Amino acid sequence: MPTKKKPSPAQLAARAKFVAMVRAKSKAKKSPTKKAAPKKTAIKKKAVAKKKVTAKKTSTHKDTKSHNVRINVVSGVNPYVINEIERLTRYNNELERFIENGKNKLKTDKLLSNFDKGVLKISISRLKYLLRDNKKRMTELKKHIK
Repeated sequence: MPTKKKPSPAQLAARAKFVAMVRAKSKAKKSPTKKAAPKKTAIKKKAVAKKKVTAKKTSTHKDTKSHNVRINVVSGVNPYVINEIERLTRYNNELERFIENGKNKLKTDKLLSNFDKGVLKISISRLKYLLRDNKKRMTELKKHIK
């Protein structure tokens, strides 16, 4: 591994001169900005004071939440929505009737085998799921009417 060369005395002197020059420039830059800063703040304070005086004379109300408001204009109800609600209502009535018939058959029919009872119970649970799903859909459709 090669050894690192030591800088010559001329290089060390040049580096020291450069560092001194950079420090002097940074001190020169810092001193005027510090002196000028109080003048700028004084001007700002006067301008702020003038603005406060005018603001006190006229008060304005800002409605900051108006951009969050969603406005929908409905000129009429889509006939599809009404027809769909009527169709779902009829279908739900049929489902309720099938569910009741299935429950009554489970209670009264003693000749049903265990397999038939299991199939009937599964079909009743599926019909209940369909009924619940249709009711949710109807509530969504009714929101479009209001």
